[in-house]
Amino acid sequence: MTLVQTHLPPDGCALVGFDFPIGLPLEYAQKIGYSHFLSFLNQLENSAWPDWFRVADQAAEINLRRPFYPSRPGNKRLAHLVERLELSSPRSLWRECDCATPYRRAAAPLFWTMGAQQVGKTALSGWRELLIPARHLTQPQVRLWPFEGWLDELLQPSTLVMAETYPAEYYAALGLDLHLSLPGQKKGKRSYYTRCANAPSLLAAVRQLKIHLAPDLEHEINHGFGSALTAEDAFDALVGLLGIIMVLESRLPANPPLDAPYLIEGWILGLRREKTGYNEVG
Repeated sequence: MTLVQTHLPPDGCALVGFDFPIGLPLEYAQKIGYSHFLSFLNQLENSAWPDWFRVADQAAEINLRRPFYPSRPGNKRLAHLVERLELSSPRSLWRECDCATPYRRAAAPLFWTMGAQQVGKTALSGWRELLIPARHLTQPQVRLWPFEGWLDELLQPSTLVMAETYPAEYYAALGLDLHLSLPGQKKGKRSYYTRCANAPSLLAAVRQLKIHLAPDLEHEINHGFGSALTAEDAFDALVGLLGIIMVLESRLPANPPLDAPYLIEGWILGLRREKTGYNEVG
């Protein structure tokens, strides 16, 4: 955030994407009596819910004000969340924008904090360390999409717009195929070989968007961002940035559908709505 402030001209604006959920599942929000996410965020800021940021270890510790679970593995299931939060079905753990689409599988539900796909702990850190502090900035003024308006309304001079992005949402739009790899090698974004195999498609997308790459970044793309365990993060960071650019170029949707519960659940920037259902985790 400091980096954006440093490079943003006084009358400029910036759109920053964060790869963690921003919003609450609708049924859960109804149970705690909130219809707008910003009102709930204000409640957290005022320390009215001290247990919110404490991940439950045992199912018996889960409640409406302490919904994140589990803190460690060992016979932990999504069904524990459904039961303890008194939700109508497992589907109620997912926001509408988390559901599977023809282009990607479902994202993990907000409150789940176990496994490679989990997003709960990242959300807790992001809300506490980024969303809440950023709302106190006055220069630039911070606005949270889509809770405070449509994207074109929010992108105004001296404004920093924060939005939820999801790299998996942009893979297909960029022509990437995470099933590519060498025979006998692992597939997926964590695979060095898959990242290398997708370099031509990634570079083609960059050319189509008329983006000029620094030589070092082009080298990184061609070499799969290296073999370090953190290489997948660099890969996804670039994909997320390209997704944002595609939205600004009107190649992906800039706003949620009007009938979506976006004021409480939020939305993923660039999401194409067609969905196929949801996938359970655990």
